Amino acid sequence: MTRGEDALPTVLRPSVSVSSSSSSSSSSSSAVPALASQPAASDAPAARSEAAPAASSAGAAAGARASTETDAAPAGKPHTTGISATSRIVDMPAFEELRKEMEADDGTREVVIKRSRDVLKLSKTAIYCLHRGQTELATSNLAEARTIVEAELFPLADGKAQLRFGGALSGALEEYAEAVIFQGYLRDGRVPSPRSEGLAGVVNRDEYLGGVMDFVGEVTRTAVLAATRRDEEAVARAREAVDDVQLALMGFDFRNGQLRRKYDGIKYSLKKLEQVTYEMSLTKALGQFSMGSRDVPSGDGDRDDAGDGEDAQDESAASAGGRGGRRGG
Repeated sequence: MTRGEDALPTVLRPSVSVSSSSSSSSSSSSAVPALASQPAASDAPAARSEAAPAASSAGAAAGARASTETDAAPAGKPHTTGISATSRIVDMPAFEELRKEMEADDGTREVVIKRSRDVLKLSKTAIYCLHRGQTELATSNLAEARTIVEAELFPLADGKAQLRFGGALSGALEEYAEAVIFQGYLRDGRVPSPRSEGLAGVVNRDEYLGGVMDFVGEVTRTAVLAATRRDEEAVARAREAVDDVQLALMGFDFRNGQLRRKYDGIKYSLKKLEQVTYEMSLTKALGQFSMGSRDVPSGDGDRDDAGDGEDAQDESAASAGGRGGRRGG
């Protein structure tokens, strides 16, 4: 090997020397595998250029597959990856039907809750109007509430016990029953029965009983307002109504629940009415006593006149005694 060859880099050295000794040939041949195992510098760009199209084609294929999967997802629904539409273990179409059924029930529930809230507002407004003597407006609100119940809510809740009982619809119907019962009491002086107009076929047993118990609170409120006007007859009538309602409900065995709590509240309303009645009778007695005391001054005047006469007689006697004393002296 010449001095020029020693100056060249290893990769640029010739792999086989043409004129060399046997020792140099053997060393050159042993270096050939080492050189062959290293990639040539001139071949690297070509390898990279060949790998780039392959990577880009693989990425394009993956993007196409992702686009196809995304397009297959329903519009507006999140796409679930990694779950096949078919299964050898689970009946996927059956589960899809259950999912759609649940979504439909959720939509129906939302409508029932919203319209039940409208019935509740109309019933409360009717009670508000009845307290202020606006009977026509109260009747209009109750008619609208009944229309919503019969035309919209009952068809939606038909065959769905979870929507008909114990939910927003049942609470709205209880408020509606309270308004109808209060209206009947103010109009006829009696508590309407569950078979009366406006209640039959609209409210069930528990909703009617809950309405009756809530009606007690409205009657108590009217009695307090009547007491401020000194209307003893209206207070006595309200007290009798609450007493009769409590008597009618005594035979029921209410379990722990909403009806039981409302029933326990009736005794407090009755106690309040008894207190109002007692205070009115006490005020009346004090008023009569005050009216009677106004006649006392005339008697006092007579006694004062008599006292004045006695005082005059005493003064005359005293003066006479004084004169006698002076004569004796």
